Parts: sequence; structure tokens; C-alpha cells
Amino acid sequence: MTKPKFHYTFLQGLIFGACAFLACLLIVSATSRPSTYDVRKSTAEVEQLAGFYVFVDSKPVTEYEYLGTINGTGGRGSFNPQYTVVRDALLKLARKKYPDADGIMLHLNAGGKDRADVVKFKDPAK
Repeated sequence: MTKPKFHYTFLQGLIFGACAFLACLLIVSATSRPSTYDVRKSTAEVEQLAGFYVFVDSKPVTEYEYLGTINGTGGRGSFNPQYTVVRDALLKLARKKYPDADGIMLHLNAGGKDRADVVKFKDPAK
């Protein structure tokens, strides 16, 4: 009576498959972006006004494409230099010039020329 031979090819295939799976898992986890942002004292969420995420004296942590700069308020807000008047004038000009923009970074200067950088956020999946 002879014992049935054990097929090592099955065992080798099983080990190879497990190693390949673990290697793929390791590669995917090493190359994927972290799902959360490291919250620090400087971390905040901004308001969305007129379809723009409004950043004042700050910048987004999300990757973005710079579209252009709006210099001045086009005469709006010159006689009433209140924050909301100047902000709203810059938002209106930015929306007119860059209709597909997502965000705006306001740089307001007391007694100087106000400006705003207009941006479009990059797709996080790319």
C-alpha cells in the first residue's frame, strides 16, 4: 500500500498568492494619502460666500490651481472701506472674471490697495 503523494504545487501557489496579496496591500497603504488632516492651532474651516471658499490672510491646505488676481475693487468700496463691502466687491469681480473658481484668498490693506487671489481646487482623486 502506498501513501498518496501530497501536491506541493498547491501549497506553493497558496503561499505565493498570500505573499502577492500582502505585497499589494503594503503598496496601496504606503502610497495612499492620509484621510485626515493633522489638526493644529492654525487649522480652521472657512465660510463659503457667493460660491467661493473665502480665505482671509490665509491659504488652503488642499491643492489648488492659481487662476489670477483681482487688484482693487473697481471703485466699489472706495467710499465705504468696511470689510464686508470690500469683500463683497472682490467676490463679485472674481466671479465675473473667473466663473469656475472655487476659492478666493483676500489680502486687505488698510489705506492700501486690496487684492484677491482666485483659485480652483484640484480634484483629490488625481
